[in-house]
Amino acid sequence: MLAGNSGYNLRTKTSFPANFGGDNKSNVLSVAALDWSDNISDFSNHSNEFIDISAPGCGVEVLEYEDNLSKYVPKLKSGTSFAAPFVSFAAALIKREASYMSPENVKRRLIYSSDLLHKNEKYVKDGRKLNLEKAVSIFFDYIELTSGQKIFGKVDFVDEEATPTFCDISIDRYHLKKVSRYNGSNYFIYHEKKRDQYKSDILNEICIVENKKLMIDEYNKDKIHNINLSDVKDIVFASVPYWKN
Repeated sequence: MLAGNSGYNLRTKTSFPANFGGDNKSNVLSVAALDWSDNISDFSNHSNEFIDISAPGCGVEVLEYEDNLSKYVPKLKSGTSFAAPFVSFAAALIKREASYMSPENVKRRLIYSSDLLHKNEKYVKDGRKLNLEKAVSIFFDYIELTSGQKIFGKVDFVDEEATPTFCDISIDRYHLKKVSRYNGSNYFIYHEKKRDQYKSDILNEICIVENKKLMIDEYNKDKIHNINLSDVKDIVFASVPYWKN
């Protein structure tokens, strides 16, 4: 759902349907527009309370019908209505891979797989930017190293088994959703906590994390990587782990 193009802070001036967004809504995503430099565009409505994610929305190439030419011609357009379809496309690809995922789980996958742009934290919840490649890798743990290398497979925390500790919290391995370098030795953690039998809440932590040892079983390559957490830029954990199917 597009955020709107009035440049409003949605905390002080409402604009529906964008104000329906937020982490507490299970099946609604409000999308802000980014410019070429990954800044929130001047025209995009914004709020880290109501805007869930951002995507490119400036100079997007589209086809527009020209009556005088009687054909479609390529043009560059800007607006949150051009950012939102990128997110809709990502959601559709996720559903294609796992049609049984609920709207809430699809939304959460888009949240956990996003890149976190800290300069945009005032405008979008946690500064999230759509990352399509990470979003659709639902069956694998997606590991991005500081070197730029990407590994798809299964992450194990050496010496911590099923409950690694982050920010003085022991988190069940399958409730851990994202570990991302924030700055220096600080890491940003997404995890879920059961509210009741049917519902769980999205929680996040930012803290210094000791240099954990990781073992990564790379998918379909019969190869094991032993690395330190300090070598990691981002881990997005599988939504539908292939090793549990």
